[in-house]
Formats: sequence, C-alpha cells, structure tokens
Amino acid sequence: MKTKLIFFWEMIKTSFWFIPALIVSTAIALAFFLIHVDSKYSMEPFGLFDYIITEDVDSARAILSTIAGAMLNVTSIVFSITLVALTLASSEYGSRLLRNFMNDRLNQTVLGAYIATFMFCLLIMRVVREGDGSTDEFIPNISIIATLIIALANIFLLIAYIHHIAVIIQADNIISDVSDKLNKSLNHIFPTSIGKENLEQDETFINKYIQKIPYKDFVYAEESGYLQLINGNDLIKFAKKNDLILVVKFRPGDLIVKGSELVQVHANKILEEGQADGIRESFVISHARTPTQDAQFAIHQLVEVIARALSPGINDPFTAITALDKLISNLSELADKKFPSPYRFDEGDRLRLVVKCLDFSGMADAAFNQVRQYGKENPSVLIRLMEGLSIVNKFIKMKDREEVILKHVHMAMRAGEDSFSEPEDLKDLRERYNRVLNQPPHDPSEGD
Repeated sequence: MKTKLIFFWEMIKTSFWFIPALIVSTAIALAFFLIHVDSKYSMEPFGLFDYIITEDVDSARAILSTIAGAMLNVTSIVFSITLVALTLASSEYGSRLLRNFMNDRLNQTVLGAYIATFMFCLLIMRVVREGDGSTDEFIPNISIIATLIIALANIFLLIAYIHHIAVIIQADNIISDVSDKLNKSLNHIFPTSIGKENLEQDETFINKYIQKIPYKDFVYAEESGYLQLINGNDLIKFAKKNDLILVVKFRPGDLIVKGSELVQVHANKILEEGQADGIRESFVISHARTPTQDAQFAIHQLVEVIARALSPGINDPFTAITALDKLISNLSELADKKFPSPYRFDEGDRLRLVVKCLDFSGMADAAFNQVRQYGKENPSVLIRLMEGLSIVNKFIKMKDREEVILKHVHMAMRAGEDSFSEPEDLKDLRERYNRVLNQPPHDPSEGD
C-alpha cells in the first residue's frame, strides 16, 4: 500500500489538475473568509477608497458579474492556447514531450487562477443583497476590493502566460528543458537511494554467497506493462524481516509481460504463502514509462526529438544537431560518474537486494544508436555525432568506457561509408574518426 501511495503522490505532483484544484480550493476558502470579515466590519469610503467602494447593490453585482464573465472568457482563451501548444509540441517533437508541457507550473497556475477568480466572484456575488425591511442591505466591499486586485493581477498573469507560451514552444528551450531534467535524473540514478553499498563487495563472492542458500523461488508478475517504480527500501525491510535475498529481474522503464519472473527469491526455507504478494506490493506496473526512477526516459525524449527532426515530413537537421549537442553534453558529464552498485545491503551489512542497474554502456547505446540509425543519410548529423563522440571520449577515465565510445565511433564510421555519396563528406567524417582514434589511451588505473 505504501508503494501505491508513493506512486499516487508522484502522479498528483506531475498532474495537470493538482495545482489548479489547489488554487480553486484556496479561492473558495478566501471568499468565505472575506465574507465573514465583511459581515463583522463595515468599510466606509475615505481617500482613494472613495473611488473604489460602492454603496449601490446593483453596482456591486455589476462589478462582480463583469469580472466573472471576463474570467470565464479568458479561461476559454487559455484552454485554446494551451491546446494549440500541446498539438504543436506533439506533432513537432513527439507525444512524450507533452508531459513536460502539462507539468509546467505557470501553465497550471494560470488555468487555476482564472477558474479560481470566476468561483470567487460567484461566491461573493451570492451574498450581495438589498434591504427589504426584514434583512439589512449587505455589500461586501472588502471582498469586492479583493476581487478588483485579483482581476488586475490576472491581467498581468495573462501577459506573462502568453510570453511564456511563446518561449517554451521554441525548439532550443524545449531541448534545454529536457536536458536539464536528464541532468537531474543522472544525479539520482536508480538504486542510489536504496539501502547502502558495501565497499568490499565482489560479484564473484556474492554469487557464491547466494549459491549457499538452500531454497530458491520466483515471484511472477501478475500484469503486463512498464515497470514505473520499485520501493527498494520496503523490499530490503521485507527481506530482512524474513531473512531473504531478493534478486530483481527488471529495472524501472523495462517492459514486463504477465507471468514473467519478477523477482528471484533466495531463502533458508520455502517461501510462505502470502510472501509473494508482499514482494509484489513494492512494484508499480503501468501502461506507460515515466521519469520517476527511469534515467533513460529523458534520453529517449531527446532521441525522439532528433528522430522527428530528421523525418522527411519535418526535415530539420538544425534541431536534430541541437538535441544531439545536449546529449553529448549529458553523456560527457556521465563519462566519469560512478554508477551505483546493484548489490544493496541492510544496516547490518547483510546482502538483501540485487537489482538490475543502468551502466554507461546502456546509457550510451540509448543516446547514440538511434541517432546513428536515423542520421546515417544526413552527413551533417553523422559528422556532428562523430565530433560528439570525440568530446565524450576526452572526459572518460576508465578503459571499459573508452571501449564503449570506440564501439560507437566504429559504427558511425561504417554507417557513413555505407550511405555517403559525396567523397568530401566522407573525408570530413574520416578526419574526425581518425581524431578519436589518435586520442591518447586512457590509463585503466584511473578508473574506480
């Protein structure tokens, strides 16, 4: 249940409706509060307030109804602008980038502000009444002044919103935003926050240690979909409580088919009935990939931008090169980063969890394979890819990661030889290829 709550909270925070709903709820509470204040204190006109405060019921209703109607009209305009931006983003950059637009805080705030102002006006207008002998006239001037201030603020908010939309749909800004999210995800690569590592761990030793445990069982997936979230700390607590070692077969972002081996369980006794369900509760499987624990998600977004930019219908190599430059920058920062260990230990330094981790090779494959495949017919993109691989290689300090980059360098060169028809283009590509090969070799002792 805790895992479901964590996932539900993540979904709420990244939803399009949460911020607007919060703003509308705040506006409703503020309306009732100001009505209460107006019922306790009457505001007499003085100074500048003499031009704002109204003593006529019809004027008060006219002000509130005018603002309410205007806010409703502006809300429809905001909806229209947002839908146009979403449609443009989906067609030009890919549907996966819609999540970035929907999560934009200013878009959510603007939508919530106008709906909230409309509701605020309705609630205030409801209590405006004329005196009829049995009841006194009531004009909530404090609330009306607050309404005017909110309406004025909404005018400036609309200007800011239009400017913001004009900025965020530009290709460079979209690509930079995705790249920034990728950098943030690289700082928390799964499973960094799960349990702890053991500096003396060794894969051979751990595999021999697991083989000594007498019983082995499997927990199978009960549904198909993409693995979105693993509550690793709960798994470690569960494993510690029941003296288990759990080997997770998938990582966040992987496709799981119903009936697949989700977790391999090593125990000193046969797995009891109900324990499998306890293990499954720490996994969230859904219909789509999300960036919650999936560091490759943003890489795939950038690759999708490149693929669409190089499609015959769009044919925009400049956008493709811009996105490729961001990938190169991100991979360069990742070049000497220490990836977390798949072996996670409890507080007593007992192995409890073995997870499937990302490594540099997997990140490089996700970043460069499809770029090479889609860009092989475009010399400018493939040449820029070769330059980028040279840049990434300069930041590498480990021999095994250098071999990964050299693999992509050789593949890019072969793609160019097979597809380039212009000898000068092939010459440019080969010059950059030789530049990478002639870089000084890396000292294996520099690795971690």
